[in-house]
This record gives sequence, structure tokens and C-alpha cells, in this order.
Amino acid sequence: MAKMSRKAFVLKNIFAKWIGILLITILQFVSRKIFISYFSDDLLGLSGLLQSVVAMLSLLELGVGSAIYYTLYEPLSNRNTEKIIAIIRLYKKIYTYIGCTVLFLGLIMIPFLSRFIDASINIRTVRIAFCIFLIDTASSYFLAYRRNIFNADQKEYFCTNVDTVTTALGVITQILFTIFTHNYYLYLVGKVIWTISANIIIYISSSKKYRYINKDTNYVLPLEYIQEFKKNLKTLCISNVSSYLVFGTDNLLISNYVCIGSVFIYSNYSTIINTVNKLLHNIFDSAQASVGNYVVNNDVNKVYKLFENIFFINYMITCFSSVSLVTMLNPFIKIWLGNKYIWPLYIVIILVANNYFRFINQTIALFRNAIGLYSPYSFYKYWGLVEGIVNIVASLLFIQLFKSEKIIGVFLGTTVSTIFVFSFNGIHALFKYYFGIEKLKGFERKYIIYVLLTVMYSCLSLTLLKFFKTDNDYIKFVFSAIISILIPNALNFMLFGKSSNFAFIKSVIFRQKTSIIK
Repeated sequence: MAKMSRKAFVLKNIFAKWIGILLITILQFVSRKIFISYFSDDLLGLSGLLQSVVAMLSLLELGVGSAIYYTLYEPLSNRNTEKIIAIIRLYKKIYTYIGCTVLFLGLIMIPFLSRFIDASINIRTVRIAFCIFLIDTASSYFLAYRRNIFNADQKEYFCTNVDTVTTALGVITQILFTIFTHNYYLYLVGKVIWTISANIIIYISSSKKYRYINKDTNYVLPLEYIQEFKKNLKTLCISNVSSYLVFGTDNLLISNYVCIGSVFIYSNYSTIINTVNKLLHNIFDSAQASVGNYVVNNDVNKVYKLFENIFFINYMITCFSSVSLVTMLNPFIKIWLGNKYIWPLYIVIILVANNYFRFINQTIALFRNAIGLYSPYSFYKYWGLVEGIVNIVASLLFIQLFKSEKIIGVFLGTTVSTIFVFSFNGIHALFKYYFGIEKLKGFERKYIIYVLLTVMYSCLSLTLLKFFKTDNDYIKFVFSAIISILIPNALNFMLFGKSSNFAFIKSVIFRQKTSIIK
């Protein structure tokens, strides 16, 4: 059987994710609709809040997975089985320690949970629900470390397929428990059962697919590897803490300064935004192993050509997703859950803007991780921490400023921190330490043009939607969808249809042999 190309692996990974996301999304929308029929808004808000608290404990992972994931590219490419075994064993040892520590710290936190929670919810309910979330998270560390060997070997589609089946079964189980028992705890347990099942299946499958990882070896990882691992781990540790401070604290701030019911409303918007991100933006996660393999085997000029083409794809996807979210979020939620769960358009615009700046930089993160550029200079790794601190401080200041609508302050903090850090740091290191600083100005010019075009397309779409008068919510939603598809894609085609970047997209779709990732 012929060896699969890089492009074939990427497409297979993407296709598997899309199928899974579509199936799970439909089930989750049904599940959430059923949930609000049987339980209060506060309980679903509690679920979102406790996930944020457990995510705080998950910071102990500190980027171990990403650091080891990167170091598996080379031995997998060269079939150095002894080195692979040694890396996997190191991974297992660290993750077992992390799992035990997460459990221990989680149990210690139980008496203090009332500090995070609105007093309207019974503290016993909070504690039992937290324990279920804690078991779900901690148990993953003891088995899930085997996932990375599939991912680094460009076979992410296998784990995706397992997750799709088990997650679907989990959601179905939750729906059945909700309808027939009306028990919130069983609703949560329904997910835990299948999360553990997925990790067991992947663990057993890795032992069969990569039989050599169960063998004994006397191979000792070189000192250079350990030093590089520690260096990357330190950087990723700071990155993970920073990411939590930026994206993981919103639910805590909303619960403390607004109300836990608003956490539920925010979770509805987050569910849709995250679904769109998974459908459209996860292609970059699927491509990371292939890009890493390409970087290892090609010179910097070819890698930069690939970078430019993928960044253009990044823009096309982010532009389309942003215009779609701005125009379709509220019409969809109105149909799905009703007027009660809709926020004003200006809040939606802030949410979409934050999401845009998060994902327009995805290509930069993709290549930085593939290259292993985690700490090119001493302060580089601290920029993310600066972003997290700025986010918290700015959010608290805006909360005081917008006393009548504190929810705006929470989201504006993220906006300010993202723009602030990009202005000072941005993609400078990637160009200075890899591509060449002379290429930076041209890239920044493209970046600004892409942002302005997205703003223009969004304004045009909202203007057209404003002049479309109808009392039928379904017709309005369909019209919003048509605008979202036509405006950004048609205008981008008019502007870039004859460019080399657009030619690359056509070559990826229609001519596999001319694709750069082959």
C-alpha cells in the first residue's frame, strides 16, 4: 500500500474533524434545548463556571503535551523506536504525577467553592458537580498521554473518530438521563463515562498500532533533549497560564460581577462561536504535524512560501467566520432558545472581534510550534503573561467604568489585552529568528489590509440586514446566511481571484501534485 502524502493526512484529519463536529454540534444543540426545559439557567451557568475552575487546575499540565508533541516529529520521521519509547515513558511519568496533583488540589478546593459561586445555588449541589468535573478532568491524564503518538504521526483522524463516537454516545446518554430522571448529577456523569471510555480505547489501540512502545529499552534521552524540553516546557507553561488569564477567566468575572445566569447566556454564544471555530479553524491544528514534517525536510524559503499561502487561507476563513457570526448569531439564538437569551448587537460585535484577533494569528502559532520557536529571547515567553495580566486589569477597570452593563467590561478587557500585546510583540520573533526581518513589513501590510477588509464586509452585511424588514425569524436567518456567504467570499474573489495565494487554494483542492504540502 502506497504511503500517504502529507496533504492526504491533512485532508483526512480535517474531514474526520468536520464529520465529528457536525454530528456532535447537532446533538449538543438538542441537548441544551432539552436541558433548559428541565433545569434552571443557573445550573447550566454553574456547569460553565465549574469548567473554568477545573481549567484553572489543568494549568498544571503546563504545556507538557505540546513540548513532547514537537519532539516526537523527528524520531517518528526516522523510525527511531527506542527514542519514541523513551519519550512516551517520560510523558507517562509526568502525566501520572499531574493527574494525582490535580485530584489532590481539587479536593482541597472544595471547601472554598462558595467564593466563586452565586449564593442562589445550593452549595451541596456545587460541590457534588465539581467532584464530577474533577474526576472527568483528572482521569484523562492517566491514559490520554497516548494520544500524542497518533497526532505527531499525522494520524489525528483516528483519535478524532474515537472522540466523535464516544462524545455522541455521551450526549445521547445525557439527554436520556435528563428526560427520564431529571437528575442534574446523572446529566454530568453521562459525559464522564464516555470520556473515560474514549481514553481507554485510544490507549489500547496505541498498544496495537505501535507495538514497540510496550517494549523495554535502555535508551537514555540525550542531555540536549532534556535541556531543550525544559526550555520549551518553561515557555509553554507561561503560555498556558497566559491563555487561561485571557480566555479562561471570563466566566469567573461574569459570575462574580454580573450573575451566574449570564454565564449561561455567554455559554450559548460561546457554544456557537466555538462550533464555528472547530469547523473552520481546526484545519490548522490538523495541519501542524504535516507542517512540522515539512519544516524538517525543506529550506526556509520554501517554508515561507507555504507560510504565506496558509496565512491567506487563514484570512479567508477568519473573515468569512467573523462576518457570519456578526450577522447570524442573534437570529440563530432567537430561533434556538428565544429572545430571553439574546444580547445586544454591540456585545456580539465585541465577542466576534475578540474571536477574530484570536484566530487571524493562527498561522503564526502554527509555524512557531512546528518550528519549535518557543523562546528565541529571554523576555519572549513572558509576553503572553503580560497579555493575561493586562486582560484581568483592563476587565476590572472596564467593569467599574460600565457599571450599568458590567458584561461589556469583561469582554473589552480581552480586546485591549489582545491588541496591546500584538502591538508590542506580534509576529516579530518568527520573522527575526526564522524567516528574516526583511519580510516583516510586507506581512504586516497584508495583515492590516485583511483586518480592514473584514471590518468593511461586516459593516456592509449588517447594513443590508438592517434594511431587510420581516417578522419571520426563519426568513431573516436564511437572509443572514445568504449575506454571510456572498459578501465576504464574492468580494474576496474579486480582489484576490488572480493572486498566487488563490492559485494555491485551487491547487490544494484540484491538483494534488502541485500542492506544497504533498
